[in-house]
Amino acid sequence: MANLDPLIKLYKKTVDDKQQVLADLYREAERLENKKQAMLDEIAHESEAMQNMEGIDTQSFFGPYVEGMRIKIDEIDAKRATLEKTIEVAREDVRAAFAELKKAEITAERRAEEEARIQAKKESDTLDEMGLDAFRRQQEDE
Repeated sequence: MANLDPLIKLYKKTVDDKQQVLADLYREAERLENKKQAMLDEIAHESEAMQNMEGIDTQSFFGPYVEGMRIKIDEIDAKRATLEKTIEVAREDVRAAFAELKKAEITAERRAEEEARIQAKKESDTLDEMGLDAFRRQQEDE
């Protein structure tokens, strides 16, 4: 039977690499969410500041400012939606790689158990044969 250790190491490396890609995607999603929240906070802050200001000039600029920020937020939401699809594909990729790793590990474990069982049977057979030889010699001596 072939040694599965190199294959298991390869599968572990593959799983680790895929998990790293997934972690990077999660970080990017979090970065986008933080950016969106910062924009929403900025809009709220500016809106509050507008309430305390008097003057038509500043209020006339606030509407287009908010509209521009909303467009940027919508762009972030679109990027996030695309990223979520990529994250789901990456998750499935990690699951599949992990399943392959587990199959190889279970196969290696079963092979090791079978080899141990065969070795124990050989040892038992050898000890039985030695016992029978000793018994025969004792019978011959008597």
